[in-house]
Amino acid sequence: MKDAPHTVNISDGTLTISSTYSSIDWLDWFRYGPILHNMTVTISLPDVTYSELTVSSNIGDILFTD
Repeated sequence: MKDAPHTVNISDGTLTISSTYSSIDWLDWFRYGPILHNMTVTISLPDVTYSELTVSSNIGDILFTD
């Protein structure tokens, strides 16, 4: 689902993206299906050298591409 509710915060050089999704009504279920199953986050970083990079997820897979 595009434009899923979320918050973005940068603190002490750390980017945090958190879902604020809590529930859907029955009409959204029929329009979008199981939303949490289809939710993705794409992050693009500049092509520079990073001294440290940590990625974590409370639920789901993390995939890296070029």
